[in-house]
Amino acid sequence: MNKILLSFCFLFSMLVQTYAQSSLRCRTGHIYIKSTNAIMNLEANNYQVQSTLNKEQGDITFIGLSKSFEWEKGALDQIFASDQFDISQYPKFTYEGTITNIEQIDFSAEGSYHADIDGYLMIGDAKRRTKATAILIVAADLSVSGKSDISFNIEQVNVDKINALLKSKTGADMERLKISEKITVKANFNYR
Repeated sequence: MNKILLSFCFLFSMLVQTYAQSSLRCRTGHIYIKSTNAIMNLEANNYQVQSTLNKEQGDITFIGLSKSFEWEKGALDQIFASDQFDISQYPKFTYEGTITNIEQIDFSAEGSYHADIDGYLMIGDAKRRTKATAILIVAADLSVSGKSDISFNIEQVNVDKINALLKSKTGADMERLKISEKITVKANFNYR
């Protein structure tokens, strides 16, 4: 019985070690978002985004808290932190994807590599398939950093939800403010 238990413990430790070697983590990623309207640009930064990257399978995830966005216009911080916008039902956003050309990236050699990513972006109760491209840079010490730009349009059903929320909470609406339905996202991550 002890031999079986020891064998199981050994196999489990090997699996954990193999997974740890193939996965990279980032705990302080940065995401920048931008949307425009007739009055001003809406821009925000979030420096508290976590990410994991599996070097063998190409699985990549990003998770962040919605309340961690710092809006360029300070008044928006107050609005989003107030009781007017309750984000407790959907406190985080996530992206789960796969690098589809993972075989073209050599994590054991210094260089800059193009990555094609296909995955799902989840914000609130909305889930959408979103493709992205990224540049992964493998440094001399084999640490990895990544940069990505994603642009997407808000679907009409979500525009209607945002309008209903804005009207009920602030009396404004997207059409009157001419808020763009196009969102630009820039992401920067340093994996260890």
